[in-house]
Amino acid sequence: MGGRKQLDEGKDGHTDDVTALCLSTDRKLVATGQNGQKPLVLIWDAHNAQVIAKKRLPKGSRLVTGIGFSKSGTYLAASDAAEKITVHIFKMNGESANPCCNVQINMKIVHLAFSPHTEELFATAGKDHVAICTISGNSVTKKVGKSKGGKIESQCSAAWINSTSHKNVLLSGGSDG
Repeated sequence: MGGRKQLDEGKDGHTDDVTALCLSTDRKLVATGQNGQKPLVLIWDAHNAQVIAKKRLPKGSRLVTGIGFSKSGTYLAASDAAEKITVHIFKMNGESANPCCNVQINMKIVHLAFSPHTEELFATAGKDHVAICTISGNSVTKKVGKSKGGKIESQCSAAWINSTSHKNVLLSGGSDG
Protein backbone atom coordinates (compact mmCIF):
# COMPACT_ATOMS: atom_id res chain seq x y z
CA MET A 1 0.00 0.00 0.00
CA GLY A 2 1.30 3.42 -0.88
CA GLY A 3 0.54 6.66 0.87
CA ARG A 4 -1.17 7.20 4.20
CA LYS A 5 -3.50 4.47 5.37
CA GLN A 6 -6.02 6.80 7.01
CA LEU A 7 -7.20 8.40 3.77
CA ASP A 8 -9.28 5.32 2.84
CA GLU A 9 -12.42 5.25 4.99
CA GLY A 10 -14.37 3.12 2.54
CA LYS A 11 -13.77 -0.13 4.37
CA ASP A 12 -15.43 -1.37 7.55
CA GLY A 13 -12.51 -1.10 9.91
CA HIS A 14 -9.69 1.13 10.98
CA THR A 15 -7.59 2.99 8.48
CA ASP A 16 -4.51 3.23 10.70
CA ASP A 17 -2.96 1.44 13.69
CA VAL A 18 -5.31 0.49 16.56
CA THR A 19 -3.93 1.98 19.79
CA ALA A 20 -6.73 1.45 22.35
CA LEU A 21 -9.52 -1.05 23.01
CA CYS A 22 -12.26 -1.55 25.61
CA LEU A 23 -15.29 -3.75 26.25
CA SER A 24 -18.64 -2.45 27.50
CA THR A 25 -19.85 -3.53 30.94
CA ASP A 26 -22.58 -5.72 29.43
CA ARG A 27 -19.98 -7.25 27.05
CA LYS A 28 -22.11 -6.42 23.98
CA LEU A 29 -19.91 -3.65 22.53
CA VAL A 30 -16.23 -3.18 21.81
CA ALA A 31 -14.67 0.21 21.12
CA THR A 32 -11.34 0.67 19.38
CA GLY A 33 -9.33 3.82 18.72
CA GLN A 34 -6.60 4.55 16.21
CA ASN A 35 -3.71 6.91 15.59
CA GLY A 36 -3.14 9.27 12.65
CA GLN A 37 -4.13 12.71 11.45
CA LYS A 38 -7.84 11.83 11.60
CA PRO A 39 -8.25 9.42 14.52
CA LEU A 40 -11.44 7.39 14.55
CA VAL A 41 -13.14 5.46 17.31
CA LEU A 42 -15.13 2.51 16.04
CA ILE A 43 -17.87 0.82 18.05
CA TRP A 44 -18.29 -2.86 17.20
CA ASP A 45 -20.96 -5.45 17.96
CA ALA A 46 -19.03 -7.90 20.16
CA HIS A 47 -21.05 -10.88 18.90
CA ASN A 48 -20.63 -10.50 15.12
CA ALA A 49 -17.69 -8.05 14.79
CA GLN A 50 -19.73 -5.57 12.70
CA VAL A 51 -19.04 -1.83 12.99
CA ILE A 52 -22.18 -0.18 14.35
CA ALA A 53 -20.93 3.39 14.87
CA LYS A 54 -18.00 5.69 14.14
CA LYS A 55 -16.91 8.58 16.34
CA ARG A 56 -14.36 11.16 15.19
CA LEU A 57 -11.87 12.94 17.41
CA PRO A 58 -11.75 16.71 16.72
CA LYS A 59 -9.34 18.36 14.29
CA GLY A 60 -5.82 18.47 15.70
CA SER A 61 -6.12 15.11 17.47
CA ARG A 62 -3.37 12.57 16.86
CA LEU A 63 -3.73 9.32 18.80
CA VAL A 64 -6.28 7.54 21.00
CA THR A 65 -4.34 6.49 24.12
CA GLY A 66 -7.17 5.34 26.37
CA ILE A 67 -10.81 4.49 25.85
CA GLY A 68 -13.77 3.44 28.02
CA PHE A 69 -17.54 2.97 28.19
CA SER A 70 -19.54 4.34 31.12
CA LYS A 71 -21.41 1.97 33.45
CA SER A 72 -24.52 1.49 31.30
CA GLY A 73 -23.07 2.71 28.02
CA THR A 74 -24.42 6.26 27.99
CA TYR A 75 -20.95 7.69 27.37
CA LEU A 76 -17.76 6.69 25.62
CA ALA A 77 -14.57 8.54 26.57
CA ALA A 78 -11.44 8.60 24.41
CA SER A 79 -8.19 10.29 25.38
CA ASP A 80 -5.99 11.99 22.80
CA ALA A 81 -2.23 12.48 22.75
CA ALA A 82 -2.18 15.80 20.87
CA GLU A 83 -0.35 18.82 22.32
CA LYS A 84 -3.16 19.70 24.76
CA ILE A 85 -3.88 16.19 26.00
CA THR A 86 -7.67 15.92 26.18
CA VAL A 87 -10.38 13.38 26.95
CA HIS A 88 -13.27 13.61 24.49
CA ILE A 89 -16.70 12.42 25.66
CA PHE A 90 -19.20 10.99 23.17
CA LYS A 91 -22.88 10.27 23.83
CA MET A 92 -23.75 6.79 22.67
CA ASN A 93 -27.51 7.36 22.23
CA GLY A 94 -27.35 9.64 19.23
CA GLU A 95 -26.30 9.98 15.64
CA SER A 96 -23.57 12.53 16.29
CA ALA A 97 -20.05 11.36 15.54
CA ASN A 98 -18.65 14.38 17.41
CA PRO A 99 -17.87 14.71 21.13
CA CYS A 100 -20.50 16.32 23.39
CA CYS A 101 -17.81 17.66 25.76
CA ASN A 102 -14.16 17.31 26.70
CA VAL A 103 -11.65 17.94 29.46
CA GLN A 104 -7.98 18.87 29.14
CA ILE A 105 -5.69 16.71 31.26
CA ASN A 106 -2.43 18.17 29.83
CA MET A 107 -0.41 15.11 30.93
CA LYS A 108 0.17 11.93 28.94
CA ILE A 109 -2.68 9.43 29.48
CA VAL A 110 -1.97 5.71 29.33
CA HIS A 111 -5.19 4.38 30.87
CA LEU A 112 -8.81 5.47 31.29
CA ALA A 113 -11.54 3.76 33.36
CA PHE A 114 -15.15 4.58 34.24
CA SER A 115 -16.55 3.92 37.71
CA PRO A 116 -18.78 0.82 37.96
CA HIS A 117 -21.08 2.74 40.35
CA THR A 118 -22.05 5.87 38.45
CA GLU A 119 -22.42 6.91 34.84
CA GLU A 120 -20.56 10.22 35.08
CA LEU A 121 -17.32 9.38 36.92
CA PHE A 122 -14.09 8.30 35.22
CA ALA A 123 -10.37 8.40 35.90
CA THR A 124 -7.24 8.78 33.81
CA ALA A 125 -3.76 7.61 34.73
CA GLY A 126 -0.48 8.50 33.10
CA LYS A 127 2.59 10.68 33.21
CA ASP A 128 2.75 12.33 36.63
CA HIS A 129 -0.97 12.03 37.37
CA VAL A 130 -4.18 10.35 38.29
CA ALA A 131 -7.17 12.52 37.41
CA ILE A 132 -10.74 11.91 38.53
CA CYS A 133 -13.29 13.50 36.21
CA THR A 134 -17.04 14.05 36.49
CA ILE A 135 -19.34 14.62 33.51
CA SER A 136 -22.11 17.14 34.15
CA GLY A 137 -24.26 17.97 31.14
CA ASN A 138 -21.94 19.35 28.47
CA SER A 139 -18.96 19.94 30.74
CA VAL A 140 -16.44 17.91 32.70
CA THR A 141 -14.71 18.81 35.98
CA LYS A 142 -11.43 17.22 37.03
CA LYS A 143 -9.39 16.72 40.19
CA VAL A 144 -5.75 15.73 39.83
CA GLY A 145 -4.51 13.53 42.66
CA LYS A 146 -1.20 13.20 44.47
CA SER A 147 0.21 10.37 46.51
CA LYS A 148 0.09 10.57 50.33
CA GLY A 149 3.55 12.14 50.53
CA GLY A 150 2.54 14.85 48.10
CA LYS A 151 4.98 13.75 45.40
CA ILE A 152 3.40 13.05 42.03
CA GLU A 153 4.42 9.72 40.47
CA SER A 154 3.68 8.53 36.96
CA GLN A 155 0.81 6.03 36.91
CA CYS A 156 0.31 3.24 34.37
CA SER A 157 -3.17 2.00 35.26
CA ALA A 158 -6.43 2.87 37.01
CA ALA A 159 -9.21 0.57 38.24
CA TRP A 160 -12.29 1.16 40.36
CA ILE A 161 -13.29 -1.25 43.11
CA ASN A 162 -16.65 -2.82 42.22
CA SER A 163 -18.06 -3.17 45.73
CA THR A 164 -21.08 -1.54 47.35
CA SER A 165 -19.10 -1.06 50.57
CA HIS A 166 -16.22 0.69 48.74
CA LYS A 167 -17.98 2.95 46.24
CA ASN A 168 -15.79 5.35 44.29
CA VAL A 169 -12.51 3.83 45.49
CA LEU A 170 -9.88 4.08 42.76
CA LEU A 171 -6.72 1.97 42.60
CA SER A 172 -3.73 2.96 40.49
CA GLY A 173 -0.44 1.35 39.61
CA GLY A 174 2.66 3.50 39.68
CA SER A 175 5.72 3.45 37.47
CA ASP A 176 7.82 3.38 40.67
CA GLY A 177 6.62 -0.17 41.43
